[in-house]
Amino acid sequence: MAESETATTKADQDEGRRTVRISLIVMALLAPLGIAVFWWRDGIPGLLGFATGAGASAASFYFIHRFVDNLNLEPGAKAANPVTTVFSTLRLLMIAGVVYAILRSYPASIPATAAGLMLSVAGITLATLYEWFRASRH
Repeated sequence: MAESETATTKADQDEGRRTVRISLIVMALLAPLGIAVFWWRDGIPGLLGFATGAGASAASFYFIHRFVDNLNLEPGAKAANPVTTVFSTLRLLMIAGVVYAILRSYPASIPATAAGLMLSVAGITLATLYEWFRASRH
């Protein structure tokens, strides 16, 4: 029984890694598109706004991913590093502070920044839909 549970966990981990990889590919494809659209729409403020939002979104995605990896909930595994855990939980406040400082310092477009902040959400959503359709075909 324990071996089948371990195999399921291994399969789930592989599927999770594949979904993260697809999310990163989707974000890498959407970022230049968003930058081009907001540069065309708003000029330099649009470019700065989308790039700022996309950077904050990518940083948040990275820190959430590291936080989940550091939890390491397998039996007998070494406990997560408390400093990393605290840093990961405070990431949203830090990212919000950086975005606020950038928006106050530069003439960035607020709609472009909001769209950039949604980059990781779009990447995760599209990757999940892809995996869902892929699973339904098999």
